[in-house]
Formats: sequence, C-alpha cells, structure tokens
Amino acid sequence: MTLFWSARARAAETPSRGPLCPSPNQSQPTAAAARPKQFLIPWYVLGFAAFCLLGSVIQLPKFVAADAHWLSGWLETTALAAIGLRLDLRAFLKEGKRIALFGGGTLVMQVALGALLVRLLVR
Repeated sequence: MTLFWSARARAAETPSRGPLCPSPNQSQPTAAAARPKQFLIPWYVLGFAAFCLLGSVIQLPKFVAADAHWLSGWLETTALAAIGLRLDLRAFLKEGKRIALFGGGTLVMQVALGALLVRLLVR
C-alpha cells in the first residue's frame, strides 16, 4: 500500500509533456484542469459502511443473510486477488528491508491491538 501511494505522489510531482499537459509557454489547459473532481472516499468504502450500518440496524432473514455471507466471501477473495495482480513485484523486491519492516510492524501492531481488545471485551 505504501508503494502505491509513494508512486502516486511521485507521478503527481513529475510533469509529463503531451497533448494534455503542454509546455509552460503554451496556454492550453492542463490535464488536472480538465479532470473532474474526485471524491476522497472510494465508492466501495461508502457501500461497505452503508451495508454495515444496514446490517446493524435491521435483522435480515436467514436465507438473505446466508447468501450475503457467501457473496461477501467471494467478493473478498476477488478483491485480494485484484490486489495481488496489481502488485509490482520488482518495486516490491527493490524496497526490500524497508517494506519488510513496515509489514512486520503492521503485523505486530494488529496482533497487539487484537489481543488487547479481546482482553478488554471478553470478561
């Protein structure tokens, strides 16, 4: 995830020349000006939050809940496969130690937070 955001930030910083991004002495609009404004939160995150809220407020019939559970498993598998397919393995291996430390640190924090929450909530 860190590689994605750092690559995205670098791409935004480096100006490219082309029909959508003219040289500084031309007066044509840039690609940023022609692009529509994007939302800060992706649509699928909003949908996930809406369905979580809906599932918390109303009780779904058992047959709907069972089908929704099956569908959510397939959608999660598809999402994880898509993440894996978008991985730039060369960039990942180039980062090496840095990415391994980040992943290890994230793992330790998640396990520690999970253990703390279990200890606090299960009494």
